[in-house]
Amino acid sequence: MKSENYSPKHIPADLNFTDKEYEQIERLTSADVARIDNWLMSFAIRKGRKVAFLVMSTMGELANDLPNIPDTFYILRVQKLIEEGRLELDGDMDFWRQSEVLLPKGEIEWK
Repeated sequence: MKSENYSPKHIPADLNFTDKEYEQIERLTSADVARIDNWLMSFAIRKGRKVAFLVMSTMGELANDLPNIPDTFYILRVQKLIEEGRLELDGDMDFWRQSEVLLPKGEIEWK
């Protein structure tokens, strides 16, 4: 797994990986990361949802298939989706628990 898949330009200060978590993340394939991104996007709506909701919902969906991946990784994937323009941020990712993300105009809701 290339670090570019989980190293957005800005990493919130309270997000750190333990050595064990880093090892788990390194085992992810590009297909695993795409699957995580797809699930994150599936929970996004135009009106906005808390970043924490997207993260916890996605972790719940993938708990059996991708166990032991820390929530911090999912948060970094949300940040990457924001940087790519696939999600819009309403708030500040330094305060991701209180921030919301929403689908950009023209993006179709998955559900």
